[in-house]
Amino acid sequence: MANNPQHRFSLRMSASGSDPYYDWPTDPPSFRTIPYFQAIPVQLQDLVRDSSHRDTLDLSFAPSDCQTLSGTRNCAEACLNPRSLFRLRNLKTCILMASAALLVQNGTYSVDMSHPPTVETAETFLVPNLTDFNALWVLNNVTACITQSCTSSELGDCATSVRDLIKVKIAPSTLNVIATRLSSYCAMAEHKINPDIAGPGVSPSIPFPTNDQPPNF
Repeated sequence: MANNPQHRFSLRMSASGSDPYYDWPTDPPSFRTIPYFQAIPVQLQDLVRDSSHRDTLDLSFAPSDCQTLSGTRNCAEACLNPRSLFRLRNLKTCILMASAALLVQNGTYSVDMSHPPTVETAETFLVPNLTDFNALWVLNNVTACITQSCTSSELGDCATSVRDLIKVKIAPSTLNVIATRLSSYCAMAEHKINPDIAGPGVSPSIPFPTNDQPPNF
């Protein structure tokens, strides 16, 4: 992964030894409180805040992040394949990585390859070169798929701001808008029990699209 010396602020990477554990709410008031959905806008807002302060950005990767369809760990492949991009663990990591890539590509940040954990993490997770990573493809697919799910789900409606997410032009300056609107995703969804899930309990169905090929833009 090449570094552009013209970039001024530092972006680093690190790897955690275990996957994050989230307490699953026993009776969530809305699906937006379900942990993996909640983490996406929260961590994206953190990234936007840190970048606005020109703080060092840290992309953290957990062992189960960037899993490809074949079960290998490869961020470049996992984030650019719609079938793996929309796996919950991958989705958060890919959105954050794509957002960070926009900040590298506009000249605000550079990947700090003098930082040993960054080098090791990039090699372990096969993180693509963020200077030419197709971040717009990732974020456009996410916003398009979420917009589509608002019109096709049987579990409830979406707020207008979420249904209009596809109209937001993807850019570093609009990342906070995207994060804010994502935080309202599923706020109006209804609870529904999926009777097909085996095991000692049942889980609520999540109104997220399951089609293998989200629309491309």
